[in-house]
Amino acid sequence: MRIQVKSKDANLDIPLPTSMLVSPMVSRIVLKAVRKEGRDLSWLTPELVEGLQKTLKSWIRRNGHFMLVEVESADGEIVKIKL
Repeated sequence: MRIQVKSKDANLDIPLPTSMLVSPMVSRIVLKAVRKEGRDLSWLTPELVEGLQKTLKSWIRRNGHFMLVEVESADGEIVKIKL
């Protein structure tokens, strides 16, 4: 995964391993942190997250990476997230 932010003042390019999104251990840590903040995610079970991760992983294997977010503001700032 790659996160790019371009503005007049600075350019930011953050590469992150896609395996972080499809790792069951990382998803458990994130779910625990979100629930600790008091968010009600009772509908989001670990089994559901694992199923989403497997689907995402197989889609990337078959089709390759894709642009998840691509936004450009009126003053020229650009935000891109490629998965």
